[in-house]
Amino acid sequence: FRAGWAEPRTGLYFNKKILREAGVDPDSIYDMQKNDTWTWAAFEEILEKVQQDTDNDGNIDIWGLGVNEGVMVTAAVFSNGGKYVGQDANGKYTYEFESPETLEALEWVRDIFTKYDWNGPEGEDGSAPSWDYYQGQFQNGGCALVCDQQYCATPGQLFYEQPETEDGLGFVMFPKGPKGKLVQTAQDNVCIIPACYD
Repeated sequence: FRAGWAEPRTGLYFNKKILREAGVDPDSIYDMQKNDTWTWAAFEEILEKVQQDTDNDGNIDIWGLGVNEGVMVTAAVFSNGGKYVGQDANGKYTYEFESPETLEALEWVRDIFTKYDWNGPEGEDGSAPSWDYYQGQFQNGGCALVCDQQYCATPGQLFYEQPETEDGLGFVMFPKGPKGKLVQTAQDNVCIIPACYD
């Protein structure tokens, strides 16, 4: 059952120090958000500037992006005016996964992941990394931006120790796509009654 109000969720955290060192004014992102010019293109320009091989050994040391892929895919779809399920004039649900807006978002986000997202450390046995590897990568300065949910900066969560200070952490909405607008996704908190209760 629904336990209360839906919470605002998805956005982009950014490391202000890494941005400054790459020649990007962190406040410019807030200005773009305020002026409705915070777009996929502007986001990608920043990713290009901040992703760096700092020691010239041919390997990227600071990635542009760390990401919870599922969170970012949905944010990209919604920010381009896309959706997975729609509703027609008669109230019947429609399949929207192949709408032009949704497909454009999926193709764009795949390209962003390919260029700017480190896939995480492989385990000693060749296994995939833990789902939250990117959070530690961000905390340790291994990436400049991370797409995740707002609660990650609340007490007890990983980003809480990085307050929004001059050299700390910033947070903005996800940028808008060519066919969309700035949107904030929200998600209900769900509670379950255990089966041991009658």
